[in-house]
Amino acid sequence: MISINYSGGLPQACEEFQRRPSYTFWAMVTDNMGLAAYCLNIHHNFENQVHDFHGKPPH
Repeated sequence: MISINYSGGLPQACEEFQRRPSYTFWAMVTDNMGLAAYCLNIHHNFENQVHDFHGKPPH
């Protein structure tokens, strides 16, 4: 599981960013299957797409 929903996670749910050269991404990664690698797809939100559960996981 990859989560940014903890006190040190960045970005937090519904957080807005201003354009600048870079941001540091902080996430908590846990694994109960012994996977060898993780893959993240990070993209812009220019079309106002919502992929956020407002701090709560989906049903």
